[in-house]
Amino acid sequence: MVSSPLFKPSIELRHLQAFLAVADELSFSRAAERLGISQPPLSRLIQRLEAKLDVQLFDRSRAQVHLTAAGEVFAQNAEQIMRQMEQGIRDTRLVSQGLMGQLVVAVDGSAFACDRAVQMIDAYQTRWPDLQMQVVE
Repeated sequence: MVSSPLFKPSIELRHLQAFLAVADELSFSRAAERLGISQPPLSRLIQRLEAKLDVQLFDRSRAQVHLTAAGEVFAQNAEQIMRQMEQGIRDTRLVSQGLMGQLVVAVDGSAFACDRAVQMIDAYQTRWPDLQMQVVE
């Protein structure tokens, strides 16, 4: 695992997932239900996240929960991080299945073989656009 000696991650994906659930629901009880946990552990998780960030992410009252200005900014960044994580997982799976990356195809120099190879490569690239193909004779 690559890590920088200057950066020690203290926020985990579960923190982001919990935060985003509360931010989406604007309710700790509904967010806890959505996450399949009880409300007290979710509240503690958010409190620990706020302590790690040294900011208040939510304005809480008995009746309502709202994002603070800092919470709005964190929500945008957390959503971007989660999208990047999902894309990374997708890309990893595609590469492992041979559907993303680079494929080198060698073809015979005869006209018929080249024409057929071009048709096959076009069809392949239409079906798997994340795969870069290089054709060599």
